[in-house]
Amino acid sequence: MSGIYGMIRRDGGPLDSRDAALLGLPDPQGAASQVLPVDDRMPGALHRLDADGACTVLVGHVDDSAVLAARLALSPATPPVALARAALARYAGDTPIHMIGEWALLHVDRAGHVTLMLSAALRDRIFYAVNGPTIAVAPDLEALSRLPWVGREIDATGLLFAVGRAQLRARNDGRTMLRHVRRLEAGESVTIDGSGVRTARANALTVVPRWQGDFADAVTETERLLRIIVGERMRRAGPCIAMLSGGLDSSTLAWLAAEQRPADAPLWLITSVAPPDCPRDDERHIAGVVASTLGLSTNLLFPDTSVSLYRPADAILYGANGPPMTTRHGMTEPFQRFAAEHGAALMFNGNYGEMTLTAKMPVDTLRRRLRRVAGAVRRGLRSRAAAPSPTGAFNIRLARHRLAALPDAVVDVLATPVPVEDYPARNGLCGYLPGAAKSLRITTEPYPGAVREDFPYRDLRLLRLFAGFPATFLTHGGMTRSVARHMLQGHLPDRVRLRTSGLPASPDHLDRLRWQAPAARARIAAFRQAGIDDWIDLDWLESALMDVEADGLASYAQGNDVQLTTVAAEYLLSWLGR
Repeated sequence: MSGIYGMIRRDGGPLDSRDAALLGLPDPQGAASQVLPVDDRMPGALHRLDADGACTVLVGHVDDSAVLAARLALSPATPPVALARAALARYAGDTPIHMIGEWALLHVDRAGHVTLMLSAALRDRIFYAVNGPTIAVAPDLEALSRLPWVGREIDATGLLFAVGRAQLRARNDGRTMLRHVRRLEAGESVTIDGSGVRTARANALTVVPRWQGDFADAVTETERLLRIIVGERMRRAGPCIAMLSGGLDSSTLAWLAAEQRPADAPLWLITSVAPPDCPRDDERHIAGVVASTLGLSTNLLFPDTSVSLYRPADAILYGANGPPMTTRHGMTEPFQRFAAEHGAALMFNGNYGEMTLTAKMPVDTLRRRLRRVAGAVRRGLRSRAAAPSPTGAFNIRLARHRLAALPDAVVDVLATPVPVEDYPARNGLCGYLPGAAKSLRITTEPYPGAVREDFPYRDLRLLRLFAGFPATFLTHGGMTRSVARHMLQGHLPDRVRLRTSGLPASPDHLDRLRWQAPAARARIAAFRQAGIDDWIDLDWLESALMDVEADGLASYAQGNDVQLTTVAAEYLLSWLGR
């Protein structure tokens, strides 16, 4: 898996060569530290500086480096890792606010003090474990679990946070499913020295001033910035793929990629469609309109019948760092296979456009205002009532005895009122729209060795630009998603630019869940034999899979409940068997 692997002895003593080997590091030969940055697909993302008795390693990319260099009174040609070291000296734990990009950082100073840090938008994860004076660092739990002083025993509190919904996952305080391993969150840093471990978290979603231009100026600036964002990613990556559904988000990215790609860099478009024998409608026709307008063609992809929605491929399970809380891994396999066959280094993903470019702010009608008031009343009544069942706080159906005896750390978070995210009042600024912070916490490497998925719409520069726009820009001229629609005028046909609805990304997803349910139910016996019922309500799961087989699924929410619970059981079975 890409990221930083390292082992450091803070006291200057020699590293244990056996531990270093278990972590995949070269023989330290008596040295006090051994650090290895890894990114097999993007060697240009690897940076290291050994100078002045200190070591700084950066994996990833720094955007707007010339702006940062000017603030630090350095040359615009300063290498990224030297910029990172200077930014760390100037800004300390607030570095992710000022050093825009997607990166992971490790710094060991001349005294042996270790700093680990992640950018505001997550690229590669950092996990770490401390054993006396020794610090081990890796981007995945699997690597650290090989160390005898870490091990593979599951920590209940960490696992429950990992399978929790947003309220829990956003406040897990660095816990992992392994007792002796901690993790950094996006925008977070830890400093480890003789006095212990100190954590800092930078809030990169800073307050921005009100936009001073008019709506037309805002559209022009949005296009200018998006061209920079997409262009710099393509220049770094080379051959790229753009996921194209025909929706506004993906169509805009496909257009920008076609416009900004270097002359010698291939670009492929891929579209998820229904398989040939499926009667479900899909997006192939509208995606074809976009592709032909750009002078390209799109490649139609769908999962093989052998791909299980209930059990992700081994590579996905092994690299998930906990039960994978994703329902769309079925499409990951054909997309990744296509990318590997064509030598692509990056896939553009249009997720998170709803936080900026394609924000669909509801028109502020009397009905919407009344619904907001009613919602506030309901939340107030719930807060005065007895504590609700914790079942809904988790993405999976936990074993009943686990629900009945939740750890104090979990109970404390569930007892804390959840901040309500909503769109701004029409007379205010856009601010950071619902989901913006969550989007920054998504890693871009789906599993070890995978082609990286890139999310241009969560770029911190774009988030900050939209945060200063008047909220009325989102519905300018009585049109939803108005910034995107005006920006695309003259570039894509109106049937694409003005469309207001779309189809599911994987048209036969619910059908597959139904006809794969018997095979998933057949795995229950193996789950019971391995003791997975210590964590998961296998009686509920077996009954639910029988219902899916017999009656199908009424909604995606119902499907997610059954699918994610089964995936979690498969992950635990895999973890215990490795």
